[in-house]
Amino acid sequence: MKKDQLIRQALSEIAQEGTTGHTDAWQQLHAKFEQPRSHSRFYLSRRYVFLLAVVAVVTTAAFVYILLMDSGLQKADEAGLVSHSNQAAIPTVFSTVPTDLSPSNKVSITQNGITVTLVWSYADELRVAWQLTITGLSIPKEASFEDYICDPYVTTQEGIHLTPTIGDSKILYDQPGNPIVISYISYQKIDASQYDQLNAALDLTVGPCANQWNFDQVHVDRPGPTSTPVPLIGTYHLDFQIPVNKGVTVTPNQTVEVNGIKMRLETIATTPSYTMVHLCYAAPSVPGLSGNTISVWDWSMQGVTIQSGKSDPVQLDNKFNPPEYEYDKPVPTELCKDLGFAAQVDLQSEKVVITISSLEADEPLSILLAPLVQAKVQERLAQKGVVAKFGSYGNYSWEITETRPGMTEDQANEIVLNLLKHKIVGPWKFSINQYE
Repeated sequence: MKKDQLIRQALSEIAQEGTTGHTDAWQQLHAKFEQPRSHSRFYLSRRYVFLLAVVAVVTTAAFVYILLMDSGLQKADEAGLVSHSNQAAIPTVFSTVPTDLSPSNKVSITQNGITVTLVWSYADELRVAWQLTITGLSIPKEASFEDYICDPYVTTQEGIHLTPTIGDSKILYDQPGNPIVISYISYQKIDASQYDQLNAALDLTVGPCANQWNFDQVHVDRPGPTSTPVPLIGTYHLDFQIPVNKGVTVTPNQTVEVNGIKMRLETIATTPSYTMVHLCYAAPSVPGLSGNTISVWDWSMQGVTIQSGKSDPVQLDNKFNPPEYEYDKPVPTELCKDLGFAAQVDLQSEKVVITISSLEADEPLSILLAPLVQAKVQERLAQKGVVAKFGSYGNYSWEITETRPGMTEDQANEIVLNLLKHKIVGPWKFSINQYE
C-alpha cells in the first residue's frame, strides 16, 4: 500500500475509534503502522520520518503543549539544555473517582480518566525545575487546584531531597480534559562535579493534600476534617533522569557604603538559568515608633536588579525565599542574604552590575497595638487629618475611620503607610568586571 494511503487509512481508523485530550497518539499510530520491515534501509528511514511528521500533526490536535518557564529557563531551553520528555506517570493506588471530577465518557491511557505527564525537566547547580500536566480532572472553577493536587514528593538516588515550590500554573478550561499545567522549582545548591545527573523519583497525590496521603509532606494549613473535603483520587509515580548543568562562581568581595550603611558583595554564582548573589550588610541603627531600634530582621531590600552588559536589568526573583534567620540565636549585627535572579549573566566577557535601591522596614503590628505607641501614631495622623484603628484588616494592619473633607481613602492609606515605613535610600551599586 502506498504511504499516503497507509497514512489516510490509519488516521481514519483512529478517528472512528475516537480520541481524547489525553490519548497517547504515539501508541495508536505505532500500532497502525506496525508491519514487516522492508529490506530497503532507505525505505525504512523514509517511512519513520514520514510517520514522525504525521504524529506531530496528530499530537498537536490531541494535546495542548504549553511551557511554563521563567526567563532564565526559557534561555536554557533555547540553548537545548531542557529535557522534553512528555512521560506519563504510573498510577499506583486508586480509589473510586467521583463522577463530578472525572467525565464518564473519557477513558485515559492510565486509569480512572486521570493522566499525569512530565512535560520537561531541568537542573543546574542552583535549582531544579520541571513541569507536570494533569488531564481529566475537572475541578470547580471557584476552587483552588492546590486542594486537589498536592506538592510532589521528590527524592533522588543521590540522596538529595527536592523541595519544590510552584513556579507557575494554568488551568485550560477550554481544552479537552481541562489540562492543569504546573511548573515546579526546587532551589538548592548541587555540585555538578559530583553529580552529572540526578536520578529522580517523583510521587504525586491527586486528592486530599494532607500528610497521611503524601508521605511526610504537610500541605494543609487549616486544621480539621473540613480542610480536605476532596476524596483520594489517585497517586502517581515517575522515575526520570535530569542532567545537571554546571555554573560559574566568583568572589568579588566588594564593599559599597551609602548613607552610613556598608554592603559587602561576597559571591556571585551563575548557571544557564539562574544567578545567585550572596550579600551582607550591617544592621541599620534606626529608632522605631516605640523608641527602640528596629530589628535587623524587619529590614528588606527594595529595587534589587542585576544587569549583564547591555541587556535589560532583571528583577529579583520573589519566588526564591531562603531561610534567613535563626531566631534561637542572638540577634546578629550583620545580616547576610542570598538574592536570586531568573537569568544567566556573562561573568567572563561582560560587566555585571547589581543594584539595591533602598532598605525598608515596616513597624510590626505588635508594636502598633501597644497603647503608648498607638497614642503617638494617632497624634501624628491627626495632624494630617486622618483617624485609623489598628488590627488585621485585609491588605493593611489598619482601617481608616475618618479623614478630613476631600481626602480619598487611598490618600489616607498612603499617609499611614508613610508614617509606619522606614526607608534608607541608596543606591548600593556593585560592578563586576572579570574580563578586565
